[in-house]
Amino acid sequence: MKSLVLTFIATDRPGLVDTLSEAVTDAGGNWLESRMARLAEKFAGIARVEIPADREAAFKAALSALENLGFTLTVEAATTAAPPDGLVLHLELLGPDHPGIVTTSPIAWPNMALRWRRWRPVCFAHPWAATCWFRPPPGYRCPPP
Repeated sequence: MKSLVLTFIATDRPGLVDTLSEAVTDAGGNWLESRMARLAEKFAGIARVEIPADREAAFKAALSALENLGFTLTVEAATTAAPPDGLVLHLELLGPDHPGIVTTSPIAWPNMALRWRRWRPVCFAHPWAATCWFRPPPGYRCPPP
């Protein structure tokens, strides 16, 4: 089996995941894991799938055909690297939103070498302020000492 990473984006509508999963199943593959989101009327995701090595070309051709249905897709070989070392931190940050907040927050400082475990920031209306507040995700991995 060949492990592949599939990224996709399309205008949101019912049946997108079914269409992609049918392509995987038709190639004799297995959908192993994924993350998906809906933003600004778009549906986007990343998935790790396994496809029989001798069916990889046919799978990629089937994905190319999906571009006629409005998908933008990329396929890359997945690496089988060992899980990252280091500590997992639970760090909650909160502050008023402003342009550049991601690059000026501690989570982006390069000398800290933090890696997000999942990137799902949220902007929300704060009950005591008239502005939007920014809350990045709490899970980070820092390098081993």
